[in-house]
Amino acid sequence: MASAQGSGASQRFEYLQRIKVEMTDMKDATSFHLRRVDSSSPYQRIDDAMEEFDGNTAEDLERPIMKGTLCAALFSEDNKWYRVKVMGTVGRGELDVKFIDYGNTAQMSEGTLRKLPAHLLAFEPQAMSA
Repeated sequence: MASAQGSGASQRFEYLQRIKVEMTDMKDATSFHLRRVDSSSPYQRIDDAMEEFDGNTAEDLERPIMKGTLCAALFSEDNKWYRVKVMGTVGRGELDVKFIDYGNTAQMSEGTLRKLPAHLLAFEPQAMSA
């Protein structure tokens, strides 16, 4: 058995098992993130649900926003919503977050975060460290 470390629980694969993945983040040649994209992965359901997510009608998060909170964040580069985990505070009103389905991190303003609906909290993080 081989394993890949996800943002949540590790995933186990059989020796020489073929799986389809996509690279979602690369820090350097030895540190990157993958997510499984074959038929047994829920990635497409998560992506579709996040496309339907409306930050204008979503609930605000309770303050103070705590480390470990799972929520939605508006990514400034493409103006889309993604699932994130709050990793800590950076400064007044600024938080360090990890995009749990992609592996990348960013600093975000508290105002760009919203509460995730329960059906989106039910999915395990999809990013795996490799």
